[in-house]
Amino acid sequence: MAGHMNTETVLNRWKPVEVTLQDGCRVLVRPVLPKDKALIEAGLSRLSERSRYLRFRSSRSGFSKQELEYLTELDYDTHFAWGAESLEEPKAGVAVARYVRDPEDPVAAEVAVTVVDEYQGLGLGETLIRFLAVSASINKIERLVGEVLPENDGAMKLFRRLGGETSETAGAFQRIALPLPLGAAGCLA
Repeated sequence: MAGHMNTETVLNRWKPVEVTLQDGCRVLVRPVLPKDKALIEAGLSRLSERSRYLRFRSSRSGFSKQELEYLTELDYDTHFAWGAESLEEPKAGVAVARYVRDPEDPVAAEVAVTVVDEYQGLGLGETLIRFLAVSASINKIERLVGEVLPENDGAMKLFRRLGGETSETAGAFQRIALPLPLGAAGCLA
């Protein structure tokens, strides 16, 4: 896809950061790169059936080659993703947060977050959303939007804590809008 940055350029612009989670575990937060296909696939295998359903609305067990390309070969403007890799476990991807700019409303982007079960409730999802919000703001996105199943309490609480607003949508989903830049409650500091 045109517009891709090479890995060196991406990592020079968007520096990896070591983060210590609430339980003391350390992760490296960095942009998702084309080389991360195996990490993305392995992360999916670590999700419980319930977590897969809450994130993908199905209990999928893998990604196609085309899906892995889509999830890892980004342009870092219209499609951006931050991932977290465990520093405690070798080569263990443990979370991803991404946005995809809405082509019909270029100041809005769809947001999605996935955290493997063992790392849920440790502040990692919030950390990744904060990183993603900074990237989105730099890329002139004014709001992150998404659809969440109402029974996904973790995601609902996270977005509300960061200043997100919810509204009903067609079907069983809640639509969430998170205005950017994040206010004091959602700043990266």
